[in-house]
Amino acid sequence: MNNTISSKVDPFLVFIAFILFFLSVKGVFPNYVYFVFSILLALYFFPIKLFTKQWKEQVNGKRIALLILYLLIYLILGISVALLFFKGSMLFNILIILSIVNIALAFYYVIKKFPAYLFVMHFSISFLTSAVIFI
Repeated sequence: MNNTISSKVDPFLVFIAFILFFLSVKGVFPNYVYFVFSILLALYFFPIKLFTKQWKEQVNGKRIALLILYLLIYLILGISVALLFFKGSMLFNILIILSIVNIALAFYYVIKKFPAYLFVMHFSISFLTSAVIFI
């Protein structure tokens, strides 16, 4: 993957989502701040990123890896918003399964020598899943 602005900003945006989730649970920010940011970020990752020039220039193997990553981030962000308002629901188990898939894909991308950008994205989203699970 080229050294684009997107590859540097995307992990930072996910890490900001982690910080906002933590601060909204602790009562520093109202819940709707995380709700709005997370929904906009989820929509940025799944449908919008698939129409960019960067997506179209990728090879098929990397394109599938990016699709799985974006879909995983989309699902984790959406479930974290739901769990912020509905604690103790069945979505908690789904989030645990998605976090295990997230870690497994991160190791797969390292073994198959995918760009480091993908591993950093998985690492950033694992912060958010651990915060949702353990807080």
